[in-house]
Amino acid sequence: MPGQVGECSNAPLLGAAVLAAALPGSLHGPPVDAGVGDAESGAAATAAAAAGGLVTAVAAMVRAARTVAPNPEAAAAYDELYGRVYSSVAAQLAPLSHRLGRGAATSARAVARAQRYAGAPPRLPSDRAALVLPSLLSADATALGSAARDAAAAGATWLHVDVFDGSPFAGGALSSMGPATVAALRAMAPSLRLDVHLGVAHQAAVAEQVAAALGGVGRVTLQWEALAADGAAAAEALARRLGATGCAVGVCVAPSTPVEEVAPLLEAGVVDLVDVLAVEPGWGGQPFQPAMLDKVRWLRAHYPRLEHIMLDGGINAETARAAAAAGANVLVAGSYLFGSDDMASSFDALEDALLTHGE
Repeated sequence: MPGQVGECSNAPLLGAAVLAAALPGSLHGPPVDAGVGDAESGAAATAAAAAGGLVTAVAAMVRAARTVAPNPEAAAAYDELYGRVYSSVAAQLAPLSHRLGRGAATSARAVARAQRYAGAPPRLPSDRAALVLPSLLSADATALGSAARDAAAAGATWLHVDVFDGSPFAGGALSSMGPATVAALRAMAPSLRLDVHLGVAHQAAVAEQVAAALGGVGRVTLQWEALAADGAAAAEALARRLGATGCAVGVCVAPSTPVEEVAPLLEAGVVDLVDVLAVEPGWGGQPFQPAMLDKVRWLRAHYPRLEHIMLDGGINAETARAAAAAGANVLVAGSYLFGSDDMASSFDALEDALLTHGE
């Protein structure tokens, strides 16, 4: 079908002028009282008048300069290209296009994705990072490398790795992960930073091996109950040694421990993260303990400069909103992510909860 090229070289500007001229009371628009009457008939009259004004404005303001006839040879070439290339590629790109479309649905989501793809985490109004960490505790232990790559593909920039030794500090659980696993994960998923949570009895020896495996990139999160046995001074000294390697250092608190106990480490400024366990240590799939939100609130109220408050365990779309509203800016989720049929969408739901309900 032939097409027409207009006189005006700036079509967007002309279109804006046409719309302005078609407004009620404007140059080609209907009278401002065109919709007077009862609500239903008035709305219909206003719509009809507006449509008529737009037709009038287009007729008065848009002029064709020339007619362009289609090129049959070019059309045939494009049809062939469509059938041979585009139609086969479209089905493969559709899921990605839909995910990107969902991602751009809100400005916060669009900004979050842009930041993540640029290697930076999205940020809350307070300028704290909003982080979702998939937990490998809920992944297939025989394919941790694949699980890490799946997490990165879903949007993760950090990964949570639990190292448990079967001690009471690990809830009696024994994980298959250790310093060698940390080194292997770094090699298999180099785009991810690792937050290594140590639920072990001998914190110092294992922590220094993990820090060496991290090579100064990532975080070592120490279990407070194991540290407390040696006293606050020894805990602070260990945190300083780990920090000197370049790694960030965090501290984790079990549900039965008052969060106020970690205050000496916070006062000393040797940790940048407190991991509040919302489930008992050691096992995935446990129900969320809402009372742990009070610990998050206490930390945010008493240590407003603390960079990261993490809520760990039982996290899903609903509990994530409660965690964000309480003041958490880091969420650890295992079953909700690795058990999902669409990990990227589940990841987005958790990040959306932080961005929408966080401070």
